[in-house]
Amino acid sequence: MSGSLLRNARKAAFREEYEKARDFYTQALALPENAGNLDILLRYAWCAQKCGDADEAVRVYQQVMQQYRDMGETAAADALADVMEKQKKSAEDTSEPESRPDEGEISQPLSEQELTDALWGMGRIRQMQKGDVLCQVGDPPDALWLLQYGSLRVILPDYDEHDYLHAKEGVMMLVGEIGAFTRQRRLATLIADNDVGVVEIRSTDIYERCRHDKAFEEALENLVRDRWVMPVISQHAIFNRINDIDRRRVVDAFELEYFEPGHVLMDVGEKHDGAYMLQTGCLFYMHSEDDSRNGTFETDTGELVTSVLPGEIVNLGGLLHDFVCPYRIVCATPVQVLHLRRDVFEPFAIRRPWVIPAILQFSRKPAHLQVMRPADDYLWSADRALAFADPKLGEG
Repeated sequence: MSGSLLRNARKAAFREEYEKARDFYTQALALPENAGNLDILLRYAWCAQKCGDADEAVRVYQQVMQQYRDMGETAAADALADVMEKQKKSAEDTSEPESRPDEGEISQPLSEQELTDALWGMGRIRQMQKGDVLCQVGDPPDALWLLQYGSLRVILPDYDEHDYLHAKEGVMMLVGEIGAFTRQRRLATLIADNDVGVVEIRSTDIYERCRHDKAFEEALENLVRDRWVMPVISQHAIFNRINDIDRRRVVDAFELEYFEPGHVLMDVGEKHDGAYMLQTGCLFYMHSEDDSRNGTFETDTGELVTSVLPGEIVNLGGLLHDFVCPYRIVCATPVQVLHLRRDVFEPFAIRRPWVIPAILQFSRKPAHLQVMRPADDYLWSADRALAFADPKLGEG
């Protein structure tokens, strides 16, 4: 019952039917299991505010702040008070800062159809029979494929059941894109389940074209954000409660940055601006917390080191003011990261009062638990279908 009410409330809020959403949240709060639920209270208050009932919104926000103080969570209460104050200051601002276009943009990226056509033109046709291996776990990410016809069996380590990638009429299916986007070695073995046709595009050709074709590079970056970054951040407890449209706005706010090996991204005791999602390379995450997970080793100085790999997010607490890093992060290799700055994210958080307390709660975990590690199944949850403009591309 509670789950159904909350789903209906979220759908109504997404459609900007705030009166309906408020009614659903009211019903949910009346259930014994939801009594005093801070998350639902914050969402209810937000809907009340959107309905123009400012007095009710303030009343509930004050109730939540008092609950935080009763729990000893004074910082969370102060953070919510800060959000309310900033909401008052921005009440007359009807713009959407998180969705504004970049200034100074001079090139128009290729459309998805044009990008598909460009990739097709760079590749070679490869025909396979049942049982042929396209790639194996651990292979270098030396190619990206477009599946034209047939089915590929996906074999993941430590999983008994197999997944499948099937060609679909009227589209091209991305295959091996995670390796091409992140330059990680293959995470799965792919085997032809019947007669299969793919177009193979070498990764080196893709990287080379990005260096001299700005429109192609920007289109590829859009594809990375849409088909890889979106599924990854949707695994995070904070971002997965945001509707897809607003989550895409957050994704678009990430800024691409590059660092050389040995660069100290942040240090213990530092107040570092924003969060980072690793796209390529490896980071060493150094801390002093006890961590029994595999892959952690100890340095000569007694620091515990864990590797951060593509798709993982660090320093989420950096989206808060005055957050002090309890860890040190060093670039183990050349890295490419997506940086979400605090000042860019803040207008988004101001409009959603539950966000800052949620981040604050996450940032209070032990240091080694402050790395967002997506679940394995995100690898296959992404939409792989690509539209194409040239009808000849669909011919076998």
